[in-house]
Amino acid sequence: MTDTPETASSDPGTVAFYDANADAYAACSETEQGLVHLALFAADLPSGARILDFGAGDGWASGWLANEGFAVVAYDASEGLLELAAAKPGVETQCATFEELEAYGEYDAVWASFSLLHAPRTALPGHLSRIATALVPGGRLFVGLKAGTGEKRDSLGRFYAYFSPEEVIEALGDAGFDILRATSDEGQGMTGATETFLYFHARLAE
Repeated sequence: MTDTPETASSDPGTVAFYDANADAYAACSETEQGLVHLALFAADLPSGARILDFGAGDGWASGWLANEGFAVVAYDASEGLLELAAAKPGVETQCATFEELEAYGEYDAVWASFSLLHAPRTALPGHLSRIATALVPGGRLFVGLKAGTGEKRDSLGRFYAYFSPEEVIEALGDAGFDILRATSDEGQGMTGATETFLYFHARLAE
């Protein structure tokens, strides 16, 4: 039986792993494909846009966006990772779980790169709804997830939920988003296992 987090917002084991291994994670968090999608995401945004990096990790994307002149909030449940994010110039941080997001029309864009996969599959619709509420009409969203079925812990003890592209597209549509781009490729994370990564760029309907 899958060891599912006690709440839909955070998993203590996953957060503990990132707190204890923040530096090791930061060493491999920024990838070539991640930068490609971050540049595509940023190209759609107005100058000085306010961005929520939702599940920011060590803040590699937050730092890049801040350097481009955007106002960025790095949001994560791991204090260890946010210490690294806070050290990046121009980056504001907030330590909280996904379910604690209570912003209303506050952001022009949300970057959720391989973060929502650490919550149960059943939590995805609620998290996308909170993101939609946090965005201005027409706001942009990027979501990165991993392809597959079900839920499990990886060899490092982190909880993961897996999705098909069709499931994510349906969930985004139900939350009020129009899909701008949906792509995938294969790569390796911290465990060294080859996995299929899913990338979605979307726009909140006005």
